[in-house]
Amino acid sequence: MDPTEGEMKKHSEAEIQNLLNQIKEEKNPSLQIFSLGSLIRSLFLEKGYDIIIYGGGAVEYYTSGGYSTRDLDFGFINQMPSLEIREEIFTKLGSPVRGRVRFVAGLCVDMGSVAEILSPPAVAFETPLGILLIERAEECLIGRIVQGTYPQKNEDQWNASKMILANAIQGTIPFEWNEFRRLCTIPGFKIWPEVLQLVQELKNQALFPPLHWSFDPPY
Repeated sequence: MDPTEGEMKKHSEAEIQNLLNQIKEEKNPSLQIFSLGSLIRSLFLEKGYDIIIYGGGAVEYYTSGGYSTRDLDFGFINQMPSLEIREEIFTKLGSPVRGRVRFVAGLCVDMGSVAEILSPPAVAFETPLGILLIERAEECLIGRIVQGTYPQKNEDQWNASKMILANAIQGTIPFEWNEFRRLCTIPGFKIWPEVLQLVQELKNQALFPPLHWSFDPPY
């Protein structure tokens, strides 16, 4: 099914306010973040634009809430709407102040430009307020490893990488190892030594059963 099907219903200001109140009252932090993302996506879809979630929100999804930044990072798919459209939508959401970072329903929203999607297609998943698109786990993991390593070690991002990799190895999240290897060969990455280090740390912590496949370098 096309993720945009059935999502073009126009929201009145009263409906938007009601949904924002629901988001504020949501007790599950992950559902709160993803529900807000769904609402934002639906409002941009009304204008003919789509968004994809990446960064901290994607890590929260692939770690089942084990890693949470309490913020929502997103970019636009293929085309970015005009400043006027962006401001119109965020004014409806109660955040009329201009700028990339907004606060909606008590949550931090970081609005990027057109997203660079290295590993299409996006993953679609259902939230209480509709369907949300999120970057694939393979690309999410690559991003965390890079941010956890360069320009210097970042323990927070490194630990997030470890959680995603553990879930991938355990099979609790959709993960294609050949695609992950392909991403590791993209110029500017070549992070296989870091991947092996993560694997060794997970082995030392006994976070998954013995491996039955090779982690030989893909390049």
